[in-house]
Amino acid sequence: MPLALAENVDNYNDYGSLEISVKEEASIIAEPDFSGGKIRIDNLNVELAFFPKDSFNQIVLEQNTYAEPNAEITEGEVILYHWKDPKKERLKFFVDSKVKTINKFPIVKNHIPFPYNNLKEELEYLEPTESIDINEDIKKQATEIIQGQTDYYKVTFKLGEWVQKNIKYNLNTLTENAVQSASWVLKNREGVCDEITNLYIALLRSVGIPARFVAGQVYSNLDYKFGNHGWAEVYFPEIGWVPVDVTYSQIGWIDPSHIKFQQELDPKEPSANYNWKSIGTDMTFNPIFVRSEVTKTLGVRDTHSIIKVEPLRDKTGASSFVPIKVTIKNLENYYLPSIIQITTAPNLTETNRKALLLEPNEERTILWISQMPAELEDNYLYETKIEAKSTFSDSDSAIITLSTDYEVYDKAWAEERVERLSPREDKAFFPEIKMDCWLDKEYYYVDEKALLKCSIENQGNTNFQSVKICYETNCYDKELLIRDNKETKWEIIVGNLIEPELKITAESKNLIKENYPILKIIREPKIVVHNFEPKEIDYSEIGELSFTLSSNITAYNMTLNIPGYGHSFINRVFEEKDLVLPFEAKTFKRGNAKLELKYYDEVGKEYSDSYNFNIRVMNLPWYEKLLLWVEKLLS
Repeated sequence: MPLALAENVDNYNDYGSLEISVKEEASIIAEPDFSGGKIRIDNLNVELAFFPKDSFNQIVLEQNTYAEPNAEITEGEVILYHWKDPKKERLKFFVDSKVKTINKFPIVKNHIPFPYNNLKEELEYLEPTESIDINEDIKKQATEIIQGQTDYYKVTFKLGEWVQKNIKYNLNTLTENAVQSASWVLKNREGVCDEITNLYIALLRSVGIPARFVAGQVYSNLDYKFGNHGWAEVYFPEIGWVPVDVTYSQIGWIDPSHIKFQQELDPKEPSANYNWKSIGTDMTFNPIFVRSEVTKTLGVRDTHSIIKVEPLRDKTGASSFVPIKVTIKNLENYYLPSIIQITTAPNLTETNRKALLLEPNEERTILWISQMPAELEDNYLYETKIEAKSTFSDSDSAIITLSTDYEVYDKAWAEERVERLSPREDKAFFPEIKMDCWLDKEYYYVDEKALLKCSIENQGNTNFQSVKICYETNCYDKELLIRDNKETKWEIIVGNLIEPELKITAESKNLIKENYPILKIIREPKIVVHNFEPKEIDYSEIGELSFTLSSNITAYNMTLNIPGYGHSFINRVFEEKDLVLPFEAKTFKRGNAKLELKYYDEVGKEYSDSYNFNIRVMNLPWYEKLLLWVEKLLS
């Protein structure tokens, strides 16, 4: 159902489409010139190019043009306002538009080769211009970024990704009032949206990809309103123009709050041209004022992907660095540009947003590192949530449990895991190959063997004569014909594993597919009891029995029993824990006692141990000595 908006929103990414009211106006003021004579305007013409127009994801539902005083108006690719002998000294022109924007992107199903050598159209968008200049530094930078790439879409994406990561958005005094050139932006590594877009277009044109500048408006949550903005469109052979907003990290699509007004070879092309004939008159042309407002949101955006969030350690100590693995699956049979954003997490070591381009039906893994909170109190369990969301509304979350009892992982450990598990980029993704891997049990003990199985299915229309499927160096060489489904398996000695994260690869000469199952290892707690005190005590005293419990890993729900004395209970034991129990000396009149322990591991397996200890009880009364002598005689 349509929804009329009455409050600020962070963005409009999740809506299927928007209806937007766009109102434009500008004024022209006629004043006497230096001669001081009477003002006379014979005629005045305004050619307005800056107004909403139909495009692949934008429909102009209504458009009304008018002027004060009345003018002759001709509508087309530009709107021409013509005044003949106007009697007023202030003239205004207006465009009121009702625009519908649609949350969609051009569909690219097939691989387009790069370089593309059959380009016969849009060649003017390969040429350098005043703002989009192309020098040797720009050419060199572009070729370094895309070296080895043979996919047209990936080239456009990698260039945009590089600009987004390496050029800082900065509205300084140099760029506030004048658009700087692409070469200036590359040299200074900063700019506003127009200038960032200039550099991106220059990089594309330098490697033979047509691109053009788009001027319009976009919604921003910085001040919760629409403002002027610039982005790019990239020409794809047999597809058409594909939008790219590098400033917003939207490479291959734009959200529906973008309103397209004008496409240009260079951003310095004017929004309006003025010509006039007058006597004794100075003319002042005020800037075009635009006010845009969302009047309706319609529907929800389609979900094109699914994601899964997995911390590589779900139990950690204070200040640990934990790798966070996010897996995204493209559900479509065409290229899918997306942004993955960590929306909830403790401190990340890098930006929380990463842009990526998924090939048809591709599954991709992305990794972050999150540092856990430092302030934890003993004997408490804490939980922290990790949540991620993609461009297309799908989200997932996971919980990490924190305790001072748990192992602490340092930054070097986390960085090594991320490097080992990060996908390789030297090979392209296997098209339409599905690979699933699973283990025969949910968890294992160190002395067990695990059975790892993988199935790999060719869901496409291409035969693969040789596919090597490997767990580490243990490989199978399989022929994978159309509709084939092959299964492989490996027996893993759990105790030999250095880390529980496994990596399975299926690769041919030029293609690769990867899978990352995690083998959960349960280690048995080993309890040591030591430092018993006191060594001796007087029979008449009430003392304190103290000892230390140590465990190699966390033991849970521990019951301590001293026969003839009593029980005690502890929630968790990890590393060392000192205990103090009050007692009457006569409890240990025999000079020795037994400590019985019962405890559990993290999955509930029960363990038991017992320890004997000695306490010398001094000054026993004569009747206690007699009773002990009788016990010894009868035994």
